[in-house]
Amino acid sequence: MSLPSHKHVALQPSGEPLELLTCLSGQRAQRANIILGMLRHNCRFHGICRVDPPGVTASSPVPLCHGESVAGWLLRPKPGYCVLLIESGQLGGDEEQYHFARPSMEIGHSLDVSAFYGVGGGKKYWLGAGAYRLRKLKGHYAIRLPIYALPPC
Repeated sequence: MSLPSHKHVALQPSGEPLELLTCLSGQRAQRANIILGMLRHNCRFHGICRVDPPGVTASSPVPLCHGESVAGWLLRPKPGYCVLLIESGQLGGDEEQYHFARPSMEIGHSLDVSAFYGVGGGKKYWLGAGAYRLRKLKGHYAIRLPIYALPPC
């Protein structure tokens, strides 16, 4: 999957474009494996269960994860937020409709994404739990998510 060159990756609530993808450096755009579903339901149903770098097997507290896996990009154009970009057409028609036909995507629990951004200075990076607007773009879906850096304990 190649990084698309759409001008409007994600929009602010006002409808203004946030960032041009072509302005993002390769260090800010990273491949990601996204497991769809809800952790509390063994990664079933609607939502995002995990976001992992390719080739990384996360230690899930759920022994059997039944979620659909899709490839995408985790973009961090500026501190404080990121954009999860998922290429459409990776799932069968019914599954894609089930996961992406809604106006929002839920993250039921905070997701550790430190593997993408390192743990510089001992900080851990998290995507916050919540329901986030799902944008449908030509060939992709985009979700703007807050990202939090927590200092070491």
